[in-house]
This record gives sequence, C-alpha cells and structure tokens, in this order.
Amino acid sequence: MEQRTLLAIILSLFVLLAYNALVVKVQHKPERSQQRSQLIQNKELINKSLVSSETRLVPAHASLSSANTLLPKAENEKIDILETAALRLEFSNIGGRVKKIFLKNFYYSPPLTDMLALEGFEQVPFEVAKASQNTILYTYETDHYNIEKVYQAVDDHLFSCQIKILSRDNTGMSNLEIPNIVMYKIDTTRLDNNKNYLLERSFLEYSIATPAGIIRKNNAYKFTNQEKQQKDGAVQWVGFRDRYFCTIVRPEYEMTGYTINPLGESHLEIKLATKASSFKKGEPLTFNSVLLVAPQDLNLLASYKSNFQEIMNFNTGGFVDVLSFGMTDILAKGILRLMNGVHKILRNWGVSIIVLGGLIYLVTYPLTLKSMSSMKKMQLLQPEIAKIREANKNNPEKLNREIMEFYKKNKFNPFAGCLPMFLQMPVFIALYQVLSRSFTLKGSDFLWIKDLSEPDRLVILPYSLPIFGNEINILPPLLMVVMFVQQKISSKNLIAADPMQASQQKIMATVFPVMMGVLFYRIASGLALYFFTFYCLSTFSQWKMSKLIQK
Repeated sequence: MEQRTLLAIILSLFVLLAYNALVVKVQHKPERSQQRSQLIQNKELINKSLVSSETRLVPAHASLSSANTLLPKAENEKIDILETAALRLEFSNIGGRVKKIFLKNFYYSPPLTDMLALEGFEQVPFEVAKASQNTILYTYETDHYNIEKVYQAVDDHLFSCQIKILSRDNTGMSNLEIPNIVMYKIDTTRLDNNKNYLLERSFLEYSIATPAGIIRKNNAYKFTNQEKQQKDGAVQWVGFRDRYFCTIVRPEYEMTGYTINPLGESHLEIKLATKASSFKKGEPLTFNSVLLVAPQDLNLLASYKSNFQEIMNFNTGGFVDVLSFGMTDILAKGILRLMNGVHKILRNWGVSIIVLGGLIYLVTYPLTLKSMSSMKKMQLLQPEIAKIREANKNNPEKLNREIMEFYKKNKFNPFAGCLPMFLQMPVFIALYQVLSRSFTLKGSDFLWIKDLSEPDRLVILPYSLPIFGNEINILPPLLMVVMFVQQKISSKNLIAADPMQASQQKIMATVFPVMMGVLFYRIASGLALYFFTFYCLSTFSQWKMSKLIQK
C-alpha cells in the first residue's frame, strides 16, 4: 500500500481517537459558576427527599402531578425481581418503578434507574398485590383514586408495563391533571469508580425518536443546564445505549411532548407528558409501554418491527463526520451486514474478519492502484521538476507558475493521488466504528485471542510496563513488521529526486509502522486482525508489482 493510503488510515484513526478524547474533556467541562449552581441543585434535591414523612389527605381538587408534597413518604424499601433467560429486572415498591436492569450473561447493568415512574409518586409506597414468575402488580390507593402498575415479561429481552389510574368518585375529579411519566433517569455516578468504563464512556448516548427524526446526545455521562428542553409532539420511543447494549422504552399511548431535565452533573431524566386530561368514575386511564433491553444487534432489534434498530448509529458527530462526507453510518451498516453475512457461512468471527479484510481490499484496490499510478508518474517527473526548482529558486512566483505549466504540459494533476486517499477515509472510519462497537465480537475467540472485542492479550504480566501496561499483545507488533516490509518494498519502486526526499522516505518507513503499532496496541483485537489482514494483502500486491516493474 503506498504512502498516501497509509496516511489516510493513520489520519482516520488518529482523528477518531483524538476526537473522542478531546470532545469528552472540552464539551462537558462545566464553568465554575455552573458547577456551583449544580451543587446547589443537588443539595435542594437531597433536602426535598428528606422532607418529613407526614401523611396528609389529598384534596379532591388537587392534581396528581402535584401530589408529591401531599402523599406519604416511603421509609422501608422492598425489592422484587422478574427474570428471563437474558435479564434480571429489580423493582422497588417505592414508586412501583424499575430500579435496576441487569444483563445476566454479560454481568452488566446500564446506568439507568426510576424507569416508568409516575412523576410525583416516585417516593410513595406501593403494595405488591400480585407476584408470579413473570408478572408483578403494584397498587396504590387513596380515598379518591387507585393506581395500578403491572409489569410482565414478554420474552427474553422485552417487558410490558401497564399503568392504570381509576377514579373512585366524581367529586372534583373531572379536570384532574394527569402526571408525566418518567421514561428513565440516567445516573452516571457509579461509572466514575469503574476504570474500565472510563475508556468507553464516550459511547454513552440518549436518544428520542420522533416522527421528524431521532434526537441524539452522545458523550452522555456529564450533563449541563444547556441540555434542558421541553418539546411538544409525539414520541415513538426513548432510548439509551453504550458500546454494546441498548435500552428502549416505547409508549403505546398519546402524549403531548417530552422533557429532558438535567438534575445535576451526573443525573438526567427524560419524561413524557400524557395527553389525557380528565377521567370519570369507573373509567380508568390506561398507559401502556414496552421496555426492551438488548444487545445492539441489527437483526434482533429489527425483529420487533418498531424501528428499534434505528437506535444504532455509527456517526460520531463533528469533524469526523465531515471527513467521512456524512457517510459513516451508511457505510458502517453496509459493512456490518456484509460481515454478518460472511459469518453465516463461515461460522467463525475471526475467519469472517479475515475474509472481510480481503473483500474490502478488493473493493478499494482500484483507488489504491490509481493513487499508486499517480505517485509513480510524479516520481518520473521529479528530475525535470528539480531542474525547474533550481532555475527559479530565487523567484517563488515564477517557480510556481513554471511547475503548473509543466504539469499541464504533461497532463498530470498533482491532486489526483490525494483523491483516492480521501475517498478511502470514509471506509476506514466506518470500519473502525463497526469493529470497535460490534456486539457480535464480544466474547468471540480466535486462535489465542479470547475476546475479539478486547486486545489479544497473549500474556498478562504481574507487573506494569511503561506505555504497554501489564499486557503483551501480539497483533500490533505483527502489524508493525508487515508495514516495515511493505515500506521497504515500496521504497525500492520509488526513486527519490533529491537527498531530502530520500531522507523523508526513510523516516516515513520507520515512523508509520511505529505509529500504527502504538495506535493499535490497546485497540480491539478484531480491528487489529482486520488491518493485519489488509496489510498482508497490500504487501503481497506491492511485492508482485515490484516483480513486474523489475521485468
């Protein structure tokens, strides 16, 4: 592979890694005044939760949403559990809400709480009226109304929730205001102590699907008041995702809009405003929802036929999307489907990645060949260009004019070699996103690699080394060796026109492999395996081409 293509790959990877790191630090660093206001807000929230638990009667004309200051505060929390083969959901009788989600097979819990809670009723004690293997029924009763919340397991990843509000009399209830329903609250405080999760927090994202499109917020681990918003209109679903998993709540009732409400630097809630405004005795208001917790698997999410697969998005936002011409998501999903299709045949993810590397190489080979041809022609013209530079070294304006006329006379476009590089960058960025976020690689082994979503870790040392840590990874050094060989073959085919250019080629032949080795040392082994395959094929092509040139 010639040097411009190498530069494209390194630039793509560097921008992706640097962008994620810098955006996390810059975009979410609150000002001192903002930090102080958030501390005050947190203190107010804590003080509100410590209000005396005095029991008071709710006036008949009061709204449900304002009842939080009038209802009894809970003291003793009781946890109930519903389990499927894939999930364990913990429910709290305080508010009758989903308190915690746990994916059993992956020992993972998303940073979400207070799911499907009624606003104003988060702190009141519900009673468990019924509990079975796959169903829990919570009830809360007053003199004027009853509230029922029924949770039921539908399949391994899907739960249903039904909230019923039933009036027990007609006294002053005809215009009762119905409370908002909290979809979930994000609580990232526990992530601060998880060193492994710090590397992946840039993958956190909350999203709201509306008929007009999906509103997304990535790097969703710190929040500011600038995120606060209240919008009118329908909502199709509300989602949250990280690197591999997603949680989606889909309301099956009419609503008037949604609210995004930061509760501090580490807390944020999303809630929906219901459309119903009144109800009568004997006529319950019903609010049905479904809760999905699943891996980010396109086929699995699409099987629910609710556009849940749209939560998966491979765009990174900002400058990286500009580099990929806004095509990252489209290309990444195409690559993901291709990789899944290859895996259906080969049944091994490591082999599938190797085959994928071969297929992508064949697709991009015409661009690489075009760039190499352009570079070779540039080398052939270098002796004449050197003469023009020497003749006009004291006249920069004339020098540029003479060189451009020389290019025009020889029908050579100096930018022709750069175009293939930029056309390949979207592919490299999309590949990085797919292979670094692909759930299907998690836990998949290949040869000595125990998990393709992690570094290959041939040896774990009892002590830590500078830069490398306590892991000895083999794929990055192998990649460096292949690149050294490739650069050596490439340098034989290119004749430097002057000593400075020759020196630059030697430096490049050393620096590029070392940079790639450093960049890939802690990257997922599936991604390193792909590029190792890609470079092996590219080196072989360079070697064959050098043989043809020598003949």
